[in-house]
Amino acid sequence: MPPHLSSSPSQNDDPKLTHLTPTSTAQMIHLPPSKPSTSRLATATSTLTFSNPLPLHLIRQNSLKKGDVLAVARIAGIMAAKRTSEVVPLCHNVALAGVGVEVGLVGPGGGEVGEKQAGGKDGEEQAGGKDEEKQTGGKDGEKQTGEHGSIHISATVRTNAQTGVEMEALMAVSAAGLTVYDMCKGVDRGIVISNTRVVRKEGGASGSWVEGQKVGERYGDGKSQSKGESEQNGQKT
Repeated sequence: MPPHLSSSPSQNDDPKLTHLTPTSTAQMIHLPPSKPSTSRLATATSTLTFSNPLPLHLIRQNSLKKGDVLAVARIAGIMAAKRTSEVVPLCHNVALAGVGVEVGLVGPGGGEVGEKQAGGKDGEEQAGGKDEEKQTGGKDGEKQTGEHGSIHISATVRTNAQTGVEMEALMAVSAAGLTVYDMCKGVDRGIVISNTRVVRKEGGASGSWVEGQKVGERYGDGKSQSKGESEQNGQKT
């Protein structure tokens, strides 16, 4: 079983910025041929909060001059994920197996008033899985809401590669959010984009991680212990 990590390195880790050489020169990390490709996944989320009620009303009615905001935003997210290495200078060009983007309207009271999904291999549209939705809402599944409503965006990216796809997931939600801003700025200049972050990752040497869940700790022998195992062994979790 791969080790499960908290958001911070353990005391046995030797923290360092891997994109810097010993002389502090920026570098693109070398991926040796001996490193195996593994199944990997990353989910990121972002929130846009409106400063007046007009954008939410117009999006509900699909009345904005630039068209269907949610549909354009989700496609923008998929396109951006596939071009991540062209924007982030030290990011590897990873072949993606699937990209799923969800864009949902959240009313002033916190209730969802509409949601659209897109994604899949080679840009094909597909519905997101129920289990996936439960893990993409941020802390305790909560979505930020504002006085005048908001939009919640999540993106899940999959690959089979030597490196992860956290950057691709972040790129997807960022592009989707910027697209919403672009299409709504004519009626709301005060839109706030916030809480853009990775909330879940799977695969690779570091194993799985979910925001807000300290699944286990990595010890000096490289093994992972569950909370129950740690308590039996007298370890604090």
